[in-house]
Amino acid sequence: MATALPMLPLCAAVLLALPPGNDEIEVPAPDSTPAITAAEIRRHVGILAGDAMQGRDTGSPGGFAAARYIAAVFERAGLEPAGDDGTFLQGVGVVGFDLVEPPRILAYSGADDEAPFEAEVGREFRYLSGTGSDAPLTVLHVTSSEELPAEPRADVALVFAGAFGSQYGLMQEAGSGWGALVLSGPPMPGQPGAPARGVGTPDGGELRIMARGSLVQRLADGSVTHLRAEVPASAPVP
Repeated sequence: MATALPMLPLCAAVLLALPPGNDEIEVPAPDSTPAITAAEIRRHVGILAGDAMQGRDTGSPGGFAAARYIAAVFERAGLEPAGDDGTFLQGVGVVGFDLVEPPRILAYSGADDEAPFEAEVGREFRYLSGTGSDAPLTVLHVTSSEELPAEPRADVALVFAGAFGSQYGLMQEAGSGWGALVLSGPPMPGQPGAPARGVGTPDGGELRIMARGSLVQRLADGSVTHLRAEVPASAPVP
């Protein structure tokens, strides 16, 4: 068992995109034991990754609950707050929107497939932002920078596989101008009935989604060659 080092007057703050005072989710108290143990680390991970945090989406009750939990851990560790009004929390402005109807993702096994698989929002994919497509987009799998085409194509859906950290890096490197950008894998449980909520600007830009559930497997085994999205109108989050 390792013991904690003497605490220096470090400053810390947790960024959140939800006004303080949202108590829809009860936040458990962190362990006050001053030792660093495997059990303590597992408890932190279990709480933050648990179902009670509801995915910790930006601007959601789960996201704010996770921020409050981390702030409590910082406080018990003896860190000096550097957030708003002497707290460990620092608010940031984020534009969000809700779709008035659920978006649809159709996964085709070929260009002439007349019975595509319809992915369910929440269960098989999470909508992030962007607009739909009038015609099916050709799926192109990308696992490294070397596999990125030299020029963006509006008729292509780039599918990024591997660890989420590398996927986000490749998505940023790909830039804009594509038909769709898809984060896919590793497989993770879906959230049936989850709201179709996006962050950023709803109109314009390529479609961005995170594949979940069976859609991840369909993309990984090559049974999906084309994707088409239908994205309805949106309304600002109040």
